[in-house]
Amino acid sequence: MNTKLAIAAVFVVFGSPATVFADQSSPEWVQAQIEDALQAAPPTVTAEAKIYAFEENGERVLVRDGDGPYTCVASGSNSLRVGKPEFPNPDPLCADQNAWAYFEAVWAESNPLNPSKPLPTVPGMVWMLAGMNISAGGITYGEDGDSVVGIMNNLGTSDSDDHVQMSPHIMILPLPVDAQEAEMPVTFDPTNGESTWVMAAGTTLAHVHVHFAEEMRDALLRISTE
Repeated sequence: MNTKLAIAAVFVVFGSPATVFADQSSPEWVQAQIEDALQAAPPTVTAEAKIYAFEENGERVLVRDGDGPYTCVASGSNSLRVGKPEFPNPDPLCADQNAWAYFEAVWAESNPLNPSKPLPTVPGMVWMLAGMNISAGGITYGEDGDSVVGIMNNLGTSDSDDHVQMSPHIMILPLPVDAQEAEMPVTFDPTNGESTWVMAAGTTLAHVHVHFAEEMRDALLRISTE
């Protein structure tokens, strides 16, 4: 697999902006970002989570503090944080402590495929129950033209209005599993809402996607913290 493939969806570009507190003069925007982020995971995950959002200028801001083990990010980390227009569909995420440490380390590298220092190796979990948006300019279709999508390194750079929304899923990362040995695909199949595959296979960014049906997503979002 071309090592430039599959790098983009979660790790579109690199370099993490400084974090500041959100401007309290825009409470409607802050509340909207919080509500968006809450779509990413069950209440048992989000209840005490710290929540970040990205402004249009790509600046990361803290919109809700929290002392739980998860950190959530409202939609836009794959576009707004790199100065691209926000994608039309939601893509918030919630990462546990291991996964968040990995994100921070990757974002700090100018080229995580050749990191200046070793990236964290302890796997963590990332919730993306709202799915993940892929621009049509950043995908390549399979031999039949419409069933298999491979993540491309130019995700988010196209002017195309066509988008594919991945089904609800969790990510386990980092997890450099040998996809060939595990007999796992290295592309997302939009016709299979319950697929499991390896993103960025064969690279330092390799991780596993586990997808499931929307009915499962709805059930998870109804789990009470009580």
